[in-house]
Amino acid sequence: AEIVDFVKPQVGPSDVNFSDTSPLCNAIEGKLSISKVPDETSISHYHVYWGLNETAKIPGEEISAGKLSATNARFGVHCEGQSCDLITISRLSSTRWEVSRGYYGNNEYAEIYLEGPGKVTMTYLSTESCCDGLTHDKLWVAGTILPEPVEVPEGTYVVIWSSDGSVTDGGWTFEFESSGGSGSGGSLGPVPVDVVINSTAYLGSILADPGDNDRVLVVPETEVPANATHLLVFAAWGLTEMDVPASVTINDWCPPDNWPSALAFKDTDEAHLAIGGDLVISPPTNATGLTQFSVYLGVDSITKRPDAVQGLLAEYFAVPEGTEVLPDFDSLGESVVERVEPTVSHESTSSEWFE
Repeated sequence: AEIVDFVKPQVGPSDVNFSDTSPLCNAIEGKLSISKVPDETSISHYHVYWGLNETAKIPGEEISAGKLSATNARFGVHCEGQSCDLITISRLSSTRWEVSRGYYGNNEYAEIYLEGPGKVTMTYLSTESCCDGLTHDKLWVAGTILPEPVEVPEGTYVVIWSSDGSVTDGGWTFEFESSGGSGSGGSLGPVPVDVVINSTAYLGSILADPGDNDRVLVVPETEVPANATHLLVFAAWGLTEMDVPASVTINDWCPPDNWPSALAFKDTDEAHLAIGGDLVISPPTNATGLTQFSVYLGVDSITKRPDAVQGLLAEYFAVPEGTEVLPDFDSLGESVVERVEPTVSHESTSSEWFE
């Protein structure tokens, strides 16, 4: 009988970061960055799930993932060679990867392994045409003219990147799209028995790879399940996952699409190059979901100043106990100012203390 080594990772990522770039409410998009485990000997993938909290996957239907060959530990795309830490591999979807190298140096070398069948499409190319390029089987890809897409046959296919010791340039980018076969969809690694996976909670997987770069999963615009509060990352050997995941809280960036109906401001400060006065904000017709208005200095009608921070200048005055009518603060002068905050941003208050 075939000997299959059962492996369960014991160490997972120390940090996970994600910033939502989708303006849609209840949806996220962006790059999930996972700190690389220093020794990935017992890790073939990092699995990403929707989390009910910091440790538990959201409930969902479990489907059979079948028995996978112990010899096929790495599917999809991975890199080997001295320059792999300079090459970025991003998973765009379950069947598409983007592989890129920006401005490169001298004497670089890397072997990029693709699992076919599929297709390689160059999307950017700027290299020294004679001596720096990508080798596809017997095809040399270099210069600035994008070649026709290259069909990748069934099985393992190697694209070799190399540069010589002289001229350098802007680099290259290609996309690999899998169209089926053993590597379709970035299939997962070796498992000893039939396994199941939570199909509702599963978001994607990232291959472990040589190199020092953090692992990155590109998350396309995706609706967030109603009960999901975190993204969970499990270090795994195939579909055998370690018990405790790393996690990051889902902060849904959802900017309001309703804005003040009008603004009014009159400068009452007589000093040169200084303004002061009341900014009157007329709320929108529909203020549902709004909790506050943030005010910034701008260089035009839509652009914040580069150094702009949320808030306004605030001066704090000491008011004698028993005061029933507020004095004219502008007439009091700076001598009675207790404290100044240049970027105050307090929530509204009904406190008896005046600010």
